[in-house]
Amino acid sequence: MSTEAALLAITAVVSAALVFQVIAIWGIYRSIRGISARIDALAANVERRLGPLTERTLEVLATAKALGDHFKGIEEQIAATTRLVHTRVAAIDAFMEETTQSARLQMARVHELVDTTSARIDDTIHRVQRGILAPMDELSALVRGLRVGFDFFFRARKGQSRQAHQDEEMFI
Repeated sequence: MSTEAALLAITAVVSAALVFQVIAIWGIYRSIRGISARIDALAANVERRLGPLTERTLEVLATAKALGDHFKGIEEQIAATTRLVHTRVAAIDAFMEETTQSARLQMARVHELVDTTSARIDDTIHRVQRGILAPMDELSALVRGLRVGFDFFFRARKGQSRQAHQDEEMFI
């Protein structure tokens, strides 16, 4: 074999390989074109299905944003109200503490007044009993004793005449 034949054989093999490469590339091109068409169809289908969903999502987001803005205003009002309530509760707490302290002092004064008045009343009652009632009881006992003595003395005389008079009446 000569070099020409070898060169011709190599050229034929290279040409055949080149033809096979072109056929393979053309097959790959057709496969990629088919895949691309399927992806385009799939993308169109997804876009067709997601289009209304996207619109609805955008509407929901717009509504949520409006609600968020509205809730932000409400949040600010709640925060202001909470601060105001906290201030008022602190003021009421201070007032109640002051009022309670004042009431405790007044109750202590009233308790002291009641104790002092009770002690004075007890002392006065004791003095009245010792100074007035005890001598009055003694005088009353003395008067009762005298009365009983006089009654006994005078009844004894009357008793004799009555006794005779009663005897006479029974006799009749």
